[in-house]
Amino acid sequence: FGSYVQMGESDCRVGETCFNILQLPDDIWLLILSHLQILDVVRCEMSCSMMRDLVVYYGVYKAMLDNICRRKKINNYMILPETVRMTKTELETSAYYKGRLYQYTNKFAARLREEDGYIQTYKVGRKKKELDRLASRGMKQFSLIGV
Repeated sequence: FGSYVQMGESDCRVGETCFNILQLPDDIWLLILSHLQILDVVRCEMSCSMMRDLVVYYGVYKAMLDNICRRKKINNYMILPETVRMTKTELETSAYYKGRLYQYTNKFAARLREEDGYIQTYKVGRKKKELDRLASRGMKQFSLIGV
C-alpha cells in the first residue's frame, strides 16, 4: 500500500482527483482478499482497523475454509454449530475460523524433531549407519539383532 494509502486530501494537487485505496467498496476488497494466501489475509487484517472489521464482519476466514473444502469436494467438518455460533461474538467466530484454517493448511508442517537419547548413546560399531538412517527417517522402532 505504501504512501498511496496515507495520501490525504491535503496531498492532492489542484485539479487532480485523489483516491485513497481504503475507500474501495467492500465487495472489491472481498474479491481482492479471496485471491490472497492465508498469511497475506492475516497481514491485511493486522494492517488497520478498517481491514480487521472487514475480515471479521464478512467472515473471510470461514469463506476461505469453505472454498478449500468445496474445491476438494469434502465436507467442512470444522463449521461451528449454530447454537455455539450464537454464543460467540463475530470476533471470536473469526478467530475460531482463522485458527482452524491455519491448522488445516499447516497440518503437514515440519515439527521440531526430538533427539533420541538411546540412539545417541548406543551409536557405535556396525549399527551406527543403520541407527543414523533410521533416526533420519524418524523411525523409533528398529531391531537390535546382530549387535
